[in-house]
Amino acid sequence: MSNETTEITEEREADSTDHTSTVQIRVDFRIEADASFDCPLVEVESEVETAHINAIGSRCSVDLFLSEEVAMVRSSGTVTNTCLCSTLSDVDAIPHIRRIKGRTIYVTTFLDDRSDLSELISTLKNTVGTVHLDRLSILEGTEKIEQAVIDLSQLTTKQRDALDLAVRRGYFDGETTLGELAEEFEITKSALSQRLRSGQAKLIRSIFESKTRDGDG
Repeated sequence: MSNETTEITEEREADSTDHTSTVQIRVDFRIEADASFDCPLVEVESEVETAHINAIGSRCSVDLFLSEEVAMVRSSGTVTNTCLCSTLSDVDAIPHIRRIKGRTIYVTTFLDDRSDLSELISTLKNTVGTVHLDRLSILEGTEKIEQAVIDLSQLTTKQRDALDLAVRRGYFDGETTLGELAEEFEITKSALSQRLRSGQAKLIRSIFESKTRDGDG
């Protein structure tokens, strides 16, 4: 009996250790919602400072906190598989709305798996609208301390699109070639290579600069 107890205790300790070493990715992005995107988040014309979403079953209620004199507006709608909250729920993520300006929604979410990021961005582009990644942060430990910050806002649109497609097509994992990617962009291999190199250089510089600011350098 004592041996069984010891084994169970060791298993629980191992599980606890694995949990504390979990790495999360904080993703800050903005979505330019298509005209066809029907959601309470983009129903008001005034700028929204923040929003709280409560989706239960097939109904969704949204509290919009405006930057004007009106403190809060409540709106509601029907939950579908193309909703922002449904899309994030598919990768076990929760949308934190930082701001809404017109049909542009500024969102922060947290992911447990790097592969979920590519899936999330691809789905949002197909269901909501144009997605712009602004910032990625790597969080480690139980206190979720930032270990690295990648400022994607430094990238040009062409660099961002090139890196985005390269990741989604598995270019960095050897699943496609530079020539195949270049064909999709309808540009030369040398032009695409330059975009990828320039974009990667900016991202690497951003990581080192963030570590220097945090006192790691």
